[in-house]
Amino acid sequence: MKLGDVVARLDVPNRRFSTVLVKPKSSLLAMAAPIWERKGLGVYRNYCPEDDIVAIVPPVECFSKTGSFQRLLEAMKPAFLKSELIRFNMTAEEFGRPLTAQTFDEFFDLERRTSTAVMLMEDFGLPSDLEL
Repeated sequence: MKLGDVVARLDVPNRRFSTVLVKPKSSLLAMAAPIWERKGLGVYRNYCPEDDIVAIVPPVECFSKTGSFQRLLEAMKPAFLKSELIRFNMTAEEFGRPLTAQTFDEFFDLERRTSTAVMLMEDFGLPSDLEL
């Protein structure tokens, strides 16, 4: 199974997707706090749970081989880590660790949601002429 074949099954309008939420562990915040302090940045300015990354990925049922969904997540972890360093105002040099899936696991958790746990604005049945 190739990534392109699975991604082709991603269908947001028809709710054929899963989401993956990237959540920092307390170990990241503890490690980052001195870096932020040196930069004159406060913890609350640098971390807001509402800004946790959410990735839309193909639905789990599209992965026919055992472990293939997990392999996709493992392949995504270094990119998640790079994005999170930017989000947390740190350079790779300041972070001081290799940008690998194993390092990601030390500092972040992933939570998966099915498309039924995600609602789009149109799911609320609001009238299109609603004055905002």
